[in-house]
Amino acid sequence: MSKHAPAQVRSDRYALAKAFPNAFEPPRSGRPKQPLKIGIFQDLAARGVADKDGRPLSRTRIGRAFGDYVRGYRYHLSGSAGGQRIDLDGNPVGEVTEKERSWHAGIVAKMDRDRERGQALKAERRRVKASSILQAAE
Repeated sequence: MSKHAPAQVRSDRYALAKAFPNAFEPPRSGRPKQPLKIGIFQDLAARGVADKDGRPLSRTRIGRAFGDYVRGYRYHLSGSAGGQRIDLDGNPVGEVTEKERSWHAGIVAKMDRDRERGQALKAERRRVKASSILQAAE
């Protein structure tokens, strides 16, 4: 999630998915994402997105929701697999190039390493905490 009010970004992501269901998946849906057209943000800003109350989102809020979407693990995973890019209506508009596929694969690998490192740190903290509890009980 973005550093900007996570609930706001999540709500705006839902608005993207509602406005363009053939291009965007709602947050935490678990469904695979598809690579998007290069330059799709300009299309998105031009067509606009409304919030749950029907008010138009600012370009900044659209940008934050879009940025959150394309920085996610599942988006990079889809890019690393290659295939078709789609426009806002879900129509094919090009292919993920080999260079782009390789770039996405590198991001996925880094995210995997970071996740493993985070899990190892959590395990170490639990071990240290358990050890200190045992020592205090002695």
